[in-house]
Amino acid sequence: MEKTDMISIFSKLPDPRDPKKTTYPLIEVVFLTICSIISGIDHPTEMADFGNHILPWLRKYLPYANGIPAHDTIGRVFSLINPQDFFEAFLQWVPTLTDKLEGQQICIDGKTIRGSRDELKKGNAIHIVSAYAKEKGLVLGQIKADEKSNEITAIPQLLEHLDIAGCLVSIDAMGTQKAIADTIRRKEGDYLLALKGNQGNSHKDVKDFFDFVDEELAHGHEEAIAREYSMEYSEDIDKGHGRIEHRRLWKVEGIDWWQDPCKWKDVKCVMRIENTINTRNKTRTETRYYFSSADYSARDFIDKIRGHWGIENNLHWSLDVTFKEDQLRYRTGYAAENFNKVRHMAINLIKPLKSKERSKPSMKSCRMRSAYDAEFREKVLFQHIMR
Repeated sequence: MEKTDMISIFSKLPDPRDPKKTTYPLIEVVFLTICSIISGIDHPTEMADFGNHILPWLRKYLPYANGIPAHDTIGRVFSLINPQDFFEAFLQWVPTLTDKLEGQQICIDGKTIRGSRDELKKGNAIHIVSAYAKEKGLVLGQIKADEKSNEITAIPQLLEHLDIAGCLVSIDAMGTQKAIADTIRRKEGDYLLALKGNQGNSHKDVKDFFDFVDEELAHGHEEAIAREYSMEYSEDIDKGHGRIEHRRLWKVEGIDWWQDPCKWKDVKCVMRIENTINTRNKTRTETRYYFSSADYSARDFIDKIRGHWGIENNLHWSLDVTFKEDQLRYRTGYAAENFNKVRHMAINLIKPLKSKERSKPSMKSCRMRSAYDAEFREKVLFQHIMR
């Protein structure tokens, strides 16, 4: 019976149940759940049925001496597991999937799990802040915030658990806080932070400066502005599906005029990016402001700013659409938080294999195939060991 990194790591999870009343070992419940979720099985009732169907295959890896637990046992176990213990096991497991992350962009953003809201008890839905390695397509870790407004306390806690040395950490305006910038630099990473109205004078000063730049450019002073403020300009255009998106970015390194640069540790530049989006019936323009400690070209920053939304388009969209996370009703104990971690595990396992397949199947197709093709299921689970 082969022991994998995954099984070895999650076998060490502390079991919160009374040992005298435990029929099914914790690792067997956890492994069954992981196998189920990568196979498109999202609810404990179907997990129990699926486990009975694939029991001989499961016994290749673990004994399952007492068979498969009932669905209420699966749900109860996940409501009891300490999320911090699960988080620490997740952090140990992720490095087995990939090489070093140096040079990667790490996107940090939050998502509310709407199905976790208990309307009868008037409890808030839980909000999960995740770190996502864009180029690798991997979730590096996640932490619960009591609500969206508390992202600013959850983000530093998450950063403390991540190896971000040599990486660019991008965060939306909610995370634009001095303490967060300091943490990123202390851990030898660079930051790319958004500026919005919540930053008061910092946002106003940068906006006023670029308004001044517009006036100077309108009078033909482009060379003087570029020379005096070390300004660099770049643009790109995307076309497809009846949509044209034109991005224009101005990067300024000469920031002596900015009142707040000393507030942000090692800040090197400020930026304005304008996105003009044309569809068949509508044109709209969005203007955003950013600053960074990194030394990238204007062209690279366009890619990095666009890349930050990979966490929304690739991670959160997958959780909502493919895994139907918001439709699942887990409201007891820690169930919603722990099942979210398993869905993150499933994304980490499926994405690399999906990209290697010639046909480039969707995540939904990969999950469906894992349900009926044992060989493919093994590839999803253990490809990182086979490489």
